[in-house]
Amino acid sequence: QRQASDAISEAGRFLDSTEFRFKEREGLPMVVDFEPLLLALDEKRAALLGLAGSKFARLGAAAAAQAQRIDGVADCVESLRAAQAKFAALRRLLRGVEPTTLDPAERRRFEVAAGRFEAAVARLAEEKRIGAVLDFDDYREFFPRLTQQFESAERALGKFVEEKRRKTPRFYLLGDAELLDFLGSKNPSSSLDQVVEKMFPGSVGLILSGSQVVGIRSSLG
Repeated sequence: QRQASDAISEAGRFLDSTEFRFKEREGLPMVVDFEPLLLALDEKRAALLGLAGSKFARLGAAAAAQAQRIDGVADCVESLRAAQAKFAALRRLLRGVEPTTLDPAERRRFEVAAGRFEAAVARLAEEKRIGAVLDFDDYREFFPRLTQQFESAERALGKFVEEKRRKTPRFYLLGDAELLDFLGSKNPSSSLDQVVEKMFPGSVGLILSGSQVVGIRSSLG
């Protein structure tokens, strides 16, 4: 009984003392090292589930309750990882892009979701302990809902990019980030000079007359 009781107490201490690790990226704190944390949570959960069937009813109930807490934290951490990945990817793609790139309503939804995500991660960075995710309202759905909103913006952005590529097939030679940077540039000539070799294989640069593009320089001279 003593060993079982200690294991249950250790699981509680684990949630209250284990901290998220953060790394600042582009001015925002981002959670890192998800895998070791999720592995540790799985190990704690497995140990508690083994105790949940204890012949001592009180210990079994306590182990089951603690396992449920561990399970909730693990679900939140996994969904946080998914939301953060979508947020970071979209943030990189939309950096410096003109607001008209996304439908206004879709962009507004993304901005609201991004603001909620940033506030949530800032709160976790302040709290640090992993058990803090259980303090979010409707904690099992909080990050999945944000992921859904980010995916909606991602689909809208993909539709915008595909429309541009259908009109200008050479845009298929550029990655999404490169294409959005080019389309959002306030100086298209300068941006084209950076991607011309990909859009026109065998070229080495632009021929300019002032700020106007008048030709493309071939690698053959």
